[in-house]
Amino acid sequence: MLKKEQFLSYSAGAIVAGMYCGKLELNGDFFAGYEYGTGISPSLDPYFRSEMKRLEKEAEGDLKSYCSLARLMFYKGNKPKPLVAPLLIDKP
Repeated sequence: MLKKEQFLSYSAGAIVAGMYCGKLELNGDFFAGYEYGTGISPSLDPYFRSEMKRLEKEAEGDLKSYCSLARLMFYKGNKPKPLVAPLLIDKP
């Protein structure tokens, strides 16, 4: 299980990837399950909002690298598995 700060940081990274990386979107099932199991809602946490701002700047600085790294870390379809958590899936 991810610690609170890890989940908030990774969530922010995945959400930024979903916003900026055209072929990816959030894996809503994973987010919902984690929130249900822990009671942690990223959108209500100030740390999450500051991470979002920081990561948006990072993505804007080098979008190609950001999207590649996000795919490695969070893409559900990676074999054998994503490096961190299955937070991203393909857009339909």
